[in-house]
Amino acid sequence: MFLLLGGFFRWLFCGCKTNFYDEFQGLGKGTVFKTRHTENWLIGIVVSVIMIAIIVLVNIIKENNK
Repeated sequence: MFLLLGGFFRWLFCGCKTNFYDEFQGLGKGTVFKTRHTENWLIGIVVSVIMIAIIVLVNIIKENNK
């Protein structure tokens, strides 16, 4: 799941100009790390943590406004 999220967001960061299949499969050389696979995995984890944090914050704000 992290690889799919990471590949998708990496594809979006590139302005949808790259091939999504290549981003998802991690084909090619990475920019920061040696492989795109590792980069997609890390991007996926960061995006997941941010999404969970947003959901938790929205629920906290919703409960405080009752």
